[in-house]
Amino acid sequence: MEEIKEIIRQCQQGDESAFEQLVKNYQAAAISVAYAFLQDAELARDIAQEAFIRVYRSINRFDPDKNFYTWLRQIVVNLCIDYRRRRKGKELPLESSAAGIGANALEDVERKEQTQRIRTILDRLPAKYRTVLVLRDIEGLETQEIAGIINKKEPTVRWMLHRARQMFRAKWKPQTPHRNR
Repeated sequence: MEEIKEIIRQCQQGDESAFEQLVKNYQAAAISVAYAFLQDAELARDIAQEAFIRVYRSINRFDPDKNFYTWLRQIVVNLCIDYRRRRKGKELPLESSAAGIGANALEDVERKEQTQRIRTILDRLPAKYRTVLVLRDIEGLETQEIAGIINKKEPTVRWMLHRARQMFRAKWKPQTPHRNR
């Protein structure tokens, strides 16, 4: 933690090699957060790159005693939300990490269909609920971290997460195929 604080201080003094180190330390994490929202590897890299451009432009206003990763994630999440707003009504590309891995082609197809259904339902949720659901259930963040990212109090995040899960389940049930037994 102290090492990151020092790197940030160096960045604030104009040290470009320190900024390169910051990018090197956090680039994979930024891409991962963006990918969790957008499910497109190339787009996730673009969003992460834009996030670091914003970090570079604002680094002088950042307090090194604050958690840098929380700030970076907040920037990435906001960029993802902005992107989705601009693309509203247009289908986002989906990639399935399970593609081509399964021993059975039918299992792969079913996995892809389920991934598509999940993405479709997530796309139908209001942005604030989708955000907390992705950060908690896909990214695995704690509610306290999410609160810092979305600038809400932790009890509010827990309520939003509860509501998001209710909304997801309500949309999931009508789509669940009924199999003959």
